[in-house]
Amino acid sequence: MQMMTRQLQFILLGASKSGKSCVVERWVRPSTTPDPDETIGINLLSCAVRSGELYTTKFWDTSGRDCYDGLLKSYLFNADCALIVFDVTSMSSWKKVNFWLEQVEVTNSVKFPVVIVGNKIDLESKRAVYKQDVKTFISTHAMRNVVYCECSALNNDGVLDAYHMAVNFAKMPSHETVYTAKSFRKTDGCAIV
Repeated sequence: MQMMTRQLQFILLGASKSGKSCVVERWVRPSTTPDPDETIGINLLSCAVRSGELYTTKFWDTSGRDCYDGLLKSYLFNADCALIVFDVTSMSSWKKVNFWLEQVEVTNSVKFPVVIVGNKIDLESKRAVYKQDVKTFISTHAMRNVVYCECSALNNDGVLDAYHMAVNFAKMPSHETVYTAKSFRKTDGCAIV
């Protein structure tokens, strides 16, 4: 008997050079080193994951270049969750997060699930944006259904945790309830198959 799979679609948003492609490469091909080449337009990557049931996860990896912003709305509209990736060593990358959140809200709603991912934590000595900065930003703007995590795609630190959080967040049956990072504990983990 063939097992039914559900599909989850994610869109990765963020400034150019924030490491979106490297993060998703770690999720889709965990045993390979990510290729840091810049994305042109939009790339599609996918993998299967078991989180209670079997899911096919599709990742629309977008270019961070402004000239591609017009393409994003149709992909954003069809996504189950947005992942906004920024470089913790770049204040300009962090400042673009607000732009992406506005795009999500205009296209979907304030209740649409968003995972903000701070990447490049391996460069701690160059850090410009701290966890508390992000938490303050989220609480000051009274954001709903926005959670935050950090990782390093380079050394694979926290990358799987970010993936688990995104999958568990996206598969929630209704986003009428406001979820927080505490809603997604490591026990809610999933296995890439």
